[in-house]
Amino acid sequence: MRSKQAGLLALVVGLATTAWAGTAAKAPAVAIKPVKIIQKMTGPQTATTTMYVAGKDKVRVEVQSPMLSKQMPMMTGDKMVIIVNGSESIMLNDKEKQAIKLPPGQNLAAMMMQQMGTLTPDQLDPKVIKQKLEAEGMKKTGTAKVGKEQCDLYSGSKVGKDGKPQGDSKVFLRQRDQLPVKVEIKSPRGNVDATMEWEPKFDAALFKVPAGYKTVDAAAIFGKGKGAPPQPGKPQ
Repeated sequence: MRSKQAGLLALVVGLATTAWAGTAAKAPAVAIKPVKIIQKMTGPQTATTTMYVAGKDKVRVEVQSPMLSKQMPMMTGDKMVIIVNGSESIMLNDKEKQAIKLPPGQNLAAMMMQQMGTLTPDQLDPKVIKQKLEAEGMKKTGTAKVGKEQCDLYSGSKVGKDGKPQGDSKVFLRQRDQLPVKVEIKSPRGNVDATMEWEPKFDAALFKVPAGYKTVDAAAIFGKGKGAPPQPGKPQ
């Protein structure tokens, strides 16, 4: 079962991912603000995930983690890059200079984030974000400055049914529009620190296949057996 701490990560990745995770067609049209998200996980498992979200159909996800070399040693090393541009999802194989075209409907970038929880596009309303925070047991505990932004600070602690602490969380919502700019999660299973930069200027090259890369079909690389792209939450 997904932990409460993992649920809070919806505030980090869900704002940007569910719009292109297959649920957008059922949700009211909502303008997706461009955002750059950097999420660092430390503890028993370590990973750094950077997301560049230019719109609901233009996203780049970079994951750097030693765990990747164990899951996909044949190609990724410790880095994975996924580009979603329009209806296409591409995984870059830097080692072989390949742009691996994923099957229609297989948005690996979205799958990688689903385990963290998501907010659908119609939930981008700051009121809904606050409702989710309150549902997670978090309350406004003060104000703080993050960079140049004056923020409202929401904090919360979780205790399991066994009485043991599950972790502490902090979410910083900038006061001018109540969008999250920072998230801190500390738990016995690991820590997560995430920052969000809203409406940055992106280089168009981030969402294109680099020059010199050969486009290949995923089936030609992975087939259906061992070594196929991992689906988070499912054993390999």
